[in-house]
Amino acid sequence: MILRPTTTWAVWLAARLVAILTLGLPGGDYVPSDLHLFALWSDALAHGTTISTDAWQYPPGVALVLAAAGLTQHSFAALLVVIVGSDAVLMARLVRTRGALLWALAGLLVGPMMLTRLDTLVTLVAVLGLTAPVATRSGLLLGLGASLKLWPGLLVSAPRGAVVRRALAAAAAYAATALVARALVASPSFVGNQEARGLQVESVAAWPFMLARTLGAPVDLVFRNGATEVAHSAADLVARWLLPLGVAAALVVLAWAWLRVPAADTGTAALVSLLVVLVLLVTSRVLSPQFDIWVLGLCALAQAHTRVPRTVLLPLAGTALAAQLLYPTGYPSFLAGGWVGLTIQTVRLVLLLVGLVAVLAHLRRHNAPRSGAPLPEDATGTHALA
Repeated sequence: MILRPTTTWAVWLAARLVAILTLGLPGGDYVPSDLHLFALWSDALAHGTTISTDAWQYPPGVALVLAAAGLTQHSFAALLVVIVGSDAVLMARLVRTRGALLWALAGLLVGPMMLTRLDTLVTLVAVLGLTAPVATRSGLLLGLGASLKLWPGLLVSAPRGAVVRRALAAAAAYAATALVARALVASPSFVGNQEARGLQVESVAAWPFMLARTLGAPVDLVFRNGATEVAHSAADLVARWLLPLGVAAALVVLAWAWLRVPAADTGTAALVSLLVVLVLLVTSRVLSPQFDIWVLGLCALAQAHTRVPRTVLLPLAGTALAAQLLYPTGYPSFLAGGWVGLTIQTVRLVLLLVGLVAVLAHLRRHNAPRSGAPLPEDATGTHALA
């Protein structure tokens, strides 16, 4: 459904206002904690101080964003402007397409995390990269996105042709960002911290341990690396293998997409990108609620160019809602081994897995080229994002 732009903007604004109001829910003071931490880091980086903490888990581009915010001397407000501005720009890109309503409603689905994390900026850059009409520009944007969160870098292999040029441009953009960050703001290294990460309690692989904890097994939790992790030798072993497993699975998906859909349109490329991100999330050591921003942004992009079935949209919207209910409201119960928190988390993970399977099934059914026939044009008939 395509609404009038004024109506869509009204929905967008109302959803963001509701997100702000939900900060008053029990435990809502947890939600802006990362933004307060980012503001402290902003001030430090702007004054040339190196951040040495295992809580730093970010690629070099984030250091540049934070340092720029710190130069304003009002870093908290500056970061809010970046987040809300990114949200609004993406809304403007989608507003005349069928994907606009989904992105407008994302504020209700994700909740206040939408306004207190930098993931909206990452999602905007990834969408701009996927829709850029020139391969080099697409690669530069996706490389820039990878310097903020790594996942946009994998999207250079989404099946739209000219993958070598996109990959080279992305590598150049990432390298340039890393060099500038290292030279100007003493960007902290995140590689070692990433390698040291354990199994965060919200990850898919942590669910059996959290179930055992709820059933009374001696499974301890520890706060380290900026997150609450499962403190168990088996969990550490699982965490060690999840990263290579996730990257390998994402590459398999991309290889399959090239064989199955060698000349995809924008909508199909967005769905393949969505599938890659879902695979990464399912195999990740961390599954924070703000990651649903990536998922909904890619869903909205796909919906802008093709018809995404409800079997995909509903479970992915549901997993975002469940994540919002878990954090912050159900989080104390979840950490304490309560059934309420575990039930919410179980629903969240099941819906995530259902959404992943639904995307794969849809791509298999509807996007394979047959007898050399060309793929259909974008279903909206518009190219507002090109």
